[in-house]
Amino acid sequence: MTEKRHLPVIPPELVDAALPGGAFSHSQYETYKSCGRAYEFKYIQNQRLAPGPAMARGTAIHSAVETALRYKMAHGSVPSLESQLAVASAAFDKAKEAVELWGDDEPGKLKDLSLSLYRVYHAQALPKINPVEVEEPFIVKVGTVTVRGVIDLVDRATEHPGDPGRLEVADLKTSAAKWSESDVKNDAQLSLYTAVKRLAFGRIDNLVSTKTPAMHRLQTTRGPRDHRNLIEDYEQTVDAIKRGIFLMAPMDSWKCTPKWCGYYAQCRGRG
Repeated sequence: MTEKRHLPVIPPELVDAALPGGAFSHSQYETYKSCGRAYEFKYIQNQRLAPGPAMARGTAIHSAVETALRYKMAHGSVPSLESQLAVASAAFDKAKEAVELWGDDEPGKLKDLSLSLYRVYHAQALPKINPVEVEEPFIVKVGTVTVRGVIDLVDRATEHPGDPGRLEVADLKTSAAKWSESDVKNDAQLSLYTAVKRLAFGRIDNLVSTKTPAMHRLQTTRGPRDHRNLIEDYEQTVDAIKRGIFLMAPMDSWKCTPKWCGYYAQCRGRG
């Protein structure tokens, strides 16, 4: 999910004054791993870019999914599709006001796509979900690193009626193509979330925005080695940040272009 969450206040004993905002997050991690210079612009120099069209789409879907999951957790049933489409529509309309550049995207068409993707989620994913926790905030130590964030969903996944099920951490992702087995296996965010909840099972609920939108439930597991590797990587990344090491992305990175990086003009594109 992509919209900005309301993160919990960091207890004084966990504040790391050497990090932006006093703590690390998985968004910070992903930005740094993608491009250290972009991390420096965004988090150290506080140069925040205007949100793009994908934010409006993500906010619409996220808002409808969150309210639907909370409804089902409270009532044990699925809310009406009409009520949830209204939530998605209102969220999109509000979010689009912050978008300055639409590029090749047309607001009307993107809104229609957002609603179509939510319809798929409502029909194919929501009936199978037994929400235990929805949008649960956390502040933990990952090794020596203070990390805070919000977990989309902890679900009691079942295979058939009467199955007591198992707890899974589920993260909703919208993409242009289906996630591969390798994508799911190596997703660091699932490693973080399963470590936080001390669970072995995780999954990606993957909404794919192809011509005919599709929904895929991609399950995986995490164990001690995955969590150890995550700790090592977080600690190395934070150590580099604190030492002021902000390397550019590789020159052949697809993100290192004017189209995909809002900082390009003051970085490799300068002059």
